[in-house]
Amino acid sequence: MMLAGQLMVILYVVGFGINLFGWSRSSVNHVLVFEIDPRNHINFIQCFLVGFVMLAIWFSSVLAYITLEKFAYILPFIPFVSFLIFFIIFINPFEFFFRSSRFWAGRLIVFVCFYPRFQIF
Repeated sequence: MMLAGQLMVILYVVGFGINLFGWSRSSVNHVLVFEIDPRNHINFIQCFLVGFVMLAIWFSSVLAYITLEKFAYILPFIPFVSFLIFFIIFINPFEFFFRSSRFWAGRLIVFVCFYPRFQIF
């Protein structure tokens, strides 16, 4: 079921928020160590907000999957629609839902996917 994979990403975002909370409470210099500058990136409260909004979208798609079980031809499209909602929010160029952090994450994902093609100096 494709919804389980989406849940893993959501749990990763919430877990990252827990890590940010722990780093801020234990005075870890995460700006230097992990290059997460709080002026340019989200803090742990905003990370929890993103994770729980994604979790609400995921729960609504699970609820739709359960309630529409009698319509078997619709079931394969529900995970695709929820993935499409997440993807549209991720690539949306408008200034809402922490655009700078979304674009930073997008650049990081592209860098990780195409790592062998980048020259390291």
